[in-house]
Amino acid sequence: MVSAFLLLALLAPLCWAGANLVDNHILSKRLRDPVAYDVLEIWVGSIFAVLILISVKVSLEFDAYFYGTLVGLGFSGLYVLYDIGMMKEEGTRVVSLIYTLPLYVAVISWFVFGEELVVRNYLGIVLLVVSAFLVSYKKLTRSNVSTSGLLMVIFFAIGSACTRIVSKFALGGVDVWSYLFWVFVGENIGALLLISYPPFRRRTKATIRSVGGQLSLLLVMSASFAFAGYLSFYAAISIGSVSIASGVSALQPTVVLVYSTIVSRRWPGTVPEEPSGSSYYFKIAAVVLIIVGTLLLGNLG
Repeated sequence: MVSAFLLLALLAPLCWAGANLVDNHILSKRLRDPVAYDVLEIWVGSIFAVLILISVKVSLEFDAYFYGTLVGLGFSGLYVLYDIGMMKEEGTRVVSLIYTLPLYVAVISWFVFGEELVVRNYLGIVLLVVSAFLVSYKKLTRSNVSTSGLLMVIFFAIGSACTRIVSKFALGGVDVWSYLFWVFVGENIGALLLISYPPFRRRTKATIRSVGGQLSLLLVMSASFAFAGYLSFYAAISIGSVSIASGVSALQPTVVLVYSTIVSRRWPGTVPEEPSGSSYYFKIAAVVLIIVGTLLLGNLG
């Protein structure tokens, strides 16, 4: 029987992939300002912070407010890097590069927590990361790749790995809802710091004035997907291994590819075209690696 931990870990990439798709559409078609988008997403996401505050008793313990606020503050800067990547590159390629982070998480968690995985678990992580690249395989040339965009994504992946380690430490003694609330607080502090810089403040004000009803709905959709993903992921690592949960989340590029294919066929031009150079055999190989990797990682095989 599949454990609650594994189900929560699997739900996270399904939700995050939805947010990736909406972000890719907005940043490539509607709103070409990564800082303004970051600030708007944080403010829209604050809806969930309010709902948490009125629904549960938020913990005031040090591990809750300090580490939650610290991670939220980090996210406020990291997502600017993510937004730049989404503006410059195909969604699947960006998400594939992000999901080198399970390797960083596995190494850091071993040093910090002494979280020792067996050989099959490490092999599962490697297979899932390789499958992420196979899903978005495309021959790289100077004309079809943004070096600066990909570098931003690499920095985002490393930073995100660090936030996961901090979150695992904090969730050892804090409930998930309280932790998420303080993450939102940290993000809002980060947003205020960003718009304290006059050029960013002017650009954000101009962007807010241009936001219509349809874009507002898309912002709510992205924030909702992201919130559901983080809720599932934090719930998973609160009861299980952060390395395994991060490895399972490497399924996300495949989910993004599936979502993108469906949306592109139903609404052409909605999102940037995915790599056309992916051969049938690469995709089949990726699916096989995903199945085998997940079984190894979850000790199901």
